[in-house]
Amino acid sequence: MCIRDRIRRELNWEMILFIFVLVLGQLTFAERNYCPAPPPASSYSNEGYMGDWYEVGKIQTWGGAIFEAGCVCTKIHIGKGQVDGGLTATQGCNYFRPKWLPASTTAALTPLKEPQPGRFTQRMFGRDVNYVVVHLEKDFAIQFDCDQSSLATNYCVHVLSRTPVVDESKIRSFFAFAEGLGLNPKGLSGTITKQKGCA
Repeated sequence: MCIRDRIRRELNWEMILFIFVLVLGQLTFAERNYCPAPPPASSYSNEGYMGDWYEVGKIQTWGGAIFEAGCVCTKIHIGKGQVDGGLTATQGCNYFRPKWLPASTTAALTPLKEPQPGRFTQRMFGRDVNYVVVHLEKDFAIQFDCDQSSLATNYCVHVLSRTPVVDESKIRSFFAFAEGLGLNPKGLSGTITKQKGCA
């Protein structure tokens, strides 16, 4: 075998290996770059979800973290919306320390064209975001929102409580519940939202 043929064969194998790695990488990216579509809580009702909630924990990608970076004392008020079956979500927090630099934003929660209790479209910063309440009981709720584009998928799991202070093990159990629903495809760590000293 001449040297030229040998080099050509080695280059062919290198090209095949390169294409294989590239395709594998694309499949991995595609697997993680999607919005999960979990079912809403079977116990969901607008009446049961409305009112004041404290965010006590979250699992969040970088996109959501940009807007909530440094937030402590996060509180969410769910009110009645302007459209039939719709709601509003007003989220407020303090940046970096309790009672420092308050900030808030309000978003409309619009039911889908074929209403499914607990599932909404949330309008945020000019984009429509998938919004679903996956767990609802008297004192706790888990809310999931997700936004997918051709470049990235950003999502957040919010663990909500009617009271500001919750045992960490309880919050971690809700993280595990969300993981079980496939709501954390990127395998991010959950964080505890600081609520101590906020009142």
